Amino acid sequence: MNDPVNIDISVPPRPLLDVDLHHPPVFMMFMFEDVSPPPMLDELVFDFRRCDFDSLNESLAAVDWPSVLYGSTDHVVEAFYGKLHELFRATVPVKKRRSRIGVSQPWLNPELRNLRNRLRKARKRFRNGHDMTVSLEVRDLESAYNTLHVTSFCDYINRIQDNARTDPLSFWSHVRQRKGTQSIPQVTTYDDETAETPNAVAMQFSTFFQSVLSTNTPPLCESFLSSLPNRDFNLPLLNFSSNDVFRKMSTLDETKGPGPDGIPPILDKKCADPLSVPISIIFNNR
Repeated sequence: MNDPVNIDISVPPRPLLDVDLHHPPVFMMFMFEDVSPPPMLDELVFDFRRCDFDSLNESLAAVDWPSVLYGSTDHVVEAFYGKLHELFRATVPVKKRRSRIGVSQPWLNPELRNLRNRLRKARKRFRNGHDMTVSLEVRDLESAYNTLHVTSFCDYINRIQDNARTDPLSFWSHVRQRKGTQSIPQVTTYDDETAETPNAVAMQFSTFFQSVLSTNTPPLCESFLSSLPNRDFNLPLLNFSSNDVFRKMSTLDETKGPGPDGIPPILDKKCADPLSVPISIIFNNR
């Protein structure tokens, strides 16, 4: 290793696999600055489940949408969401959504957490002193922790499987947790430069993709292009009436989660009549 200051290498008290004479196991501890994002505070979000949909429908129906939604498509969409959130703030109650700081494994019971804490402390004492007595303690704690960890995990998987029919939400929560996060990282490092804002992170991704993108474009064969037949296509412009939009919105599944805009399908379905007008205007915007 070329960084002896931030990396500590020692002999592990209990190898995980059989020891090979020419490949001895090592215990490596990396000491780097924590670059995790700061913990997020509680945020207020709209509680659409407790929404007075009759009042919201009246407010949506009273809006003169053609006078609000005009101009380019980007401007129309921005004006639509701006007006929508203005009405939400007046008619939809809010609730606190507590942000989860860190991810805790759902099968970690108090006994397993206690064993994990004792094991961490024992490993730290071993790294500081390399005492054989502490080495035996680490070995026993690792064995007990691994055994209990496997048992707790198996019990958790069995509960998920047994409750898949009676409690499907717990099953899909398990699936989402296993899939991991899909959010954009808040801090990235590339070419020894650290980006901490969304724009800077996006620029670093752009710089990396440009560095690996090949700009060698093969030349087109002019004789081949001239041999292609010319065809005139007259594609009709599609128009969606408010009735078309209303019929589709009325068939939405209320149990599904919200999309990227944070609006759940239960609101789209219960407010399909007044919302069908502005959405059809957005679809038909040229």
